[in-house]
Amino acid sequence: MQKQTLTAQMQAETKAFDADMDERIRLQVVEIKRKQEVHIEEELAVLREKSARWLTDMEDYYNKNHEQLAQELFAKIIRM
Repeated sequence: MQKQTLTAQMQAETKAFDADMDERIRLQVVEIKRKQEVHIEEELAVLREKSARWLTDMEDYYNKNHEQLAQELFAKIIRM
């Protein structure tokens, strides 16, 4: 009888321990995912800013040099 009681108690403790560990792991996974999403959003914001700056720089360069670019392109077409 005592052996059955100890076995049942051990099984109950094991089940409780497993449930606790599962919950802790689930919470850690949730936190890791949240941190990763924040990191990804930060990286995307940086990439958006760099892309916008790059596009603005290209537009500025084109606006300042469009005549020279057109002449160079025309010269290359003629040489073909």
